[in-house]
Amino acid sequence: MDSAEKCRGLDPELIISPHYGMVPDHLTDSYFDLFMEACEEEKYFILSCKDLGMTEEEALRVFESKYWFPERAKAQPKEAFLENAVITIHLIYQSF
Repeated sequence: MDSAEKCRGLDPELIISPHYGMVPDHLTDSYFDLFMEACEEEKYFILSCKDLGMTEEEALRVFESKYWFPERAKAQPKEAFLENAVITIHLIYQSF
């Protein structure tokens, strides 16, 4: 999220998003707001798992069922999605 804020501060004319590609021109101005909104939603979802007493492994399974869908595989292999999710969940569990 810090990196996104830093990039927003550069006021880019073009944005290439990981696992997506070139962001359409009509979304350039709102991209970072949408990105931060999605990050916050994921953070609070993960924290709700923690509040329910789930282990990180249990939270991963719930996270996967909410955020993984077959179309996503076109841009990101499931293994990469899960690897990123494990790290994200661990960091959020440790930080909050």
